[in-house]
Amino acid sequence: AHNIEGHFDRLKNKLYRRLGGPGPIKILTYRGFGNRERLYLKGRVLVDKGITPASDNDSIWKNLVNMWKRANSREIPGAKLLAVFQDQRFEIVTDEEGMFVLDFEPASPPPEDRLWHEVRLELLEPRSKRQKGPVTATGRIFVPSAETKFGVISDIDDTVLVSHATN
Repeated sequence: AHNIEGHFDRLKNKLYRRLGGPGPIKILTYRGFGNRERLYLKGRVLVDKGITPASDNDSIWKNLVNMWKRANSREIPGAKLLAVFQDQRFEIVTDEEGMFVLDFEPASPPPEDRLWHEVRLELLEPRSKRQKGPVTATGRIFVPSAETKFGVISDIDDTVLVSHATN
């Protein structure tokens, strides 16, 4: 099944390119983490299907349509991104599922006066003919204080804490 999906995805992407490329593109970032010596950020490049944040007034139909759009994302394999952290620049490429990983040693340790540090991302390729301007995003990386002795990492989204992470 995985091989069939891979062949279908390659055929689909080849067809997209011949028809003028993908529609509007967006860069999604997940929260990153690190320490003074190493930083890690993960994300995904997808066709932007125009999904709006959920609200209490949304109809059942709108919720169903947005759920379908989320479940049937269109990834952009082989997309090239420029990532900038402080003065460092990295070029990264997405895999067949549109995922990218930025795992690096910072040239100088992140400033200790804050816990969250930003990585600027810009899409270099492909360019969508249906999108004006550059495609950019900001990734956030959590670096605990040097005095931190231990941490608790738990997946509590929508299990213990209602976060609406899936909507």
